Amino acid sequence: MQRVIEFKKKSWWSGGIDTVALNEKIAALNGDGWQVKSMVANTVAFGRVDSYSLLIELQEAKK
Repeated sequence: MQRVIEFKKKSWWSGGIDTVALNEKIAALNGDGWQVKSMVANTVAFGRVDSYSLLIELQEAKK
């Protein structure tokens, strides 16, 4: 099974994407059996990154 999720959490100091929180989210997804297949930056005016779209896939249990 695959899903697309959007990560938008901003850093309080810089106003940019909170990469520490993004890495924590990816680690939590991995712990729940999801694997990130791809990640794309979503940009706004002048190329500023506003969010990330992640394609995740649920790993089947090994038999």
